[in-house]
Amino acid sequence: MSAASLKKKLTGSLQKLNLDARIQLMSGQLNRLTGYERIEKLKAVVIDAEQAIKHSRGMLVDSKQEYGKYTEMRRSSQKQVNDLLSNKSSWGDVELNRFTQLVKSDHSIEKLEKEYSGKVEEYERLVDRGFEKLLKSILERYHEEQIWSDKIRSVSSNYTLMALSVNVLVFLTAIVFVEPWKRSKMLKELEINLDQDQIRLLGEIDSMRDDIRSLKPIPAMSSSLVPPPPSPPTTVDSAIITNNPFASLSLGIVIGISSFYCLC
Repeated sequence: MSAASLKKKLTGSLQKLNLDARIQLMSGQLNRLTGYERIEKLKAVVIDAEQAIKHSRGMLVDSKQEYGKYTEMRRSSQKQVNDLLSNKSSWGDVELNRFTQLVKSDHSIEKLEKEYSGKVEEYERLVDRGFEKLLKSILERYHEEQIWSDKIRSVSSNYTLMALSVNVLVFLTAIVFVEPWKRSKMLKELEINLDQDQIRLLGEIDSMRDDIRSLKPIPAMSSSLVPPPPSPPTTVDSAIITNNPFASLSLGIVIGISSFYCLC
């Protein structure tokens, strides 16, 4: 697929979706909501003032050119009239007709010169008024943009402070309430696990004790090979062993070691 066909297809899809109109509508609603619509109107006023000044300046330049042209023509006509008047004593019919035509032409040129002189003055006033209007529009637009930016900045600062306050509140809530709750929950789970481990350990100790008790006695061996009998175990209070799992574990280990030596 060529680039031209792809561009054409993309343009057709955008036209079907009418994205430009939707974007303009959303932009207008956003400007109306934030107060930027007035600034857009002032922008249009500034653009119109610039166009008016440009048009007035163009007309002023044309009027000045025409005024200069007719001024030069009148100067030339007056010079010719003065030349004829200097030789008035030798005039004939030709000089008289020429003088009459020059006077009429000078009168017409004078009227055009005055007309374009008035136009030059008028367009100069229009340019001055347009410049004043443009300057006023620019200052008003700048003032409105400053107000709008200050408002947006204040709203942004307020939202930032609100977000910061919410974060601080969440942090304090986590420290004051959530962390102690998590700590107590972890302690409870740890206690439960320790109790389960203790029960399992006691069960293993009881199992080891039963295994030791169920061992069969070793057959008689020669006196030379039989080691001396171990010393009788110290009597331990059964209540202490039962209530103290670590004492039971130690007793089981001692009994196991003694049995191992007996087997050997």
